[in-house]
Amino acid sequence: PVNMRLMEEIKKVFDPKMILNPGKVCYTL
Repeated sequence: PVNMRLMEEIKKVFDPKMILNPGKVCYTL
């Protein structure tokens, strides 16, 4: 889905090194 892609992009901005939740993409900001 498009929203999954959007959440991935948002995650890259807030967590570029994947240190917060590497296994979770859809999380509440």
